[in-house]
Amino acid sequence: MNNSRKIEFDDLAQVLTWRTTEYDTLTALRAEYAESLRIAMGRFLDELTAIEPRSAEPLLTVLDSTGDDRLISILTTPATSCRLITRRYSREEVRAHLLAEITAPGARTRVGYLGVVIGRIPVFRDPDNAPMRPVAERIDRVFTGIATRSAAPVHYLPMVVRELWLRADRVRTGFLSNSPRGFVGRAVLTNPDLGIVDDVIVAEAVIHEATHGLLGMSEAVGLVAGTPWLRRAMPDDGRCRVVSPWTGRGLDLPTYLHACFVWWGLLHLWAGLLGTGLFDECRVRGRLRRAAAGFVDGAVAARLAECREVVDPALLRCLERMSERALGLLADMESSPYTDRAAQ
Repeated sequence: MNNSRKIEFDDLAQVLTWRTTEYDTLTALRAEYAESLRIAMGRFLDELTAIEPRSAEPLLTVLDSTGDDRLISILTTPATSCRLITRRYSREEVRAHLLAEITAPGARTRVGYLGVVIGRIPVFRDPDNAPMRPVAERIDRVFTGIATRSAAPVHYLPMVVRELWLRADRVRTGFLSNSPRGFVGRAVLTNPDLGIVDDVIVAEAVIHEATHGLLGMSEAVGLVAGTPWLRRAMPDDGRCRVVSPWTGRGLDLPTYLHACFVWWGLLHLWAGLLGTGLFDECRVRGRLRRAAAGFVDGAVAARLAECREVVDPALLRCLERMSERALGLLADMESSPYTDRAAQ
């Protein structure tokens, strides 16, 4: 199967400008993602039926009586999509998981559910971990405030984040956010209850991980359709490790590509909140400058010179356009009347 994408890389970049006009684009991507998961499940069921028909019967029986909305909800759960898209699990593990999910009452009965929903996103915590309800309430408050100034980020969140996990790890000394690779739509905040974590950090972390959810959907669509972001396996000679212009760390190629979109999305988030008074203007301007920093030399795509043959050419062109547009946005910020006030 080698179908063309309905949602192109430039469309992803447009969604990450956080404008309500991009709602239809994101809706289309979600539909494309759901259809890709249907196809992946169909392939799995065909394989299971051919090799282990007796094992497949109970699963096929419950699927016949599962409504379409319920099935889509199950397929797009991070733990389910990971089992269908990646090759980390055995046939029996995938079969058992699907059967358990279809016969389970729903996400809010799972171990760790905190009893809190933020914009339709269920919030979880590790069992026997630190109290996290106040953190969840704070996140809800932060994004309720953002919605009064910029509706799109809040409106889009539940479309790309299926689960928000709050963890305490006192072995770590600081705060961390991440999206486990392969688990599309699972955002994890570690130590969000620390005193150093203010509203700006909370907002940026959630949007950061939401962007990974968006990109994960696009990657999954490409893998199922035979049009992956990476056209072939990466060489193992280290040429495809790229130094991030934002953090200075060496990143593998998929992580670097994600980073470009993440920082692009953060650039537009803070540009949209500049001058609103919702956050401290100095902090907003600082986060905006940090997001723009990796784009200022215009070399986001040029850094991929050693492994350009691996990356989808359309993705490379998109990165080049993002870099050009970021420079224009930064110039607009420098001429903003809020710049002088923030610098005082």
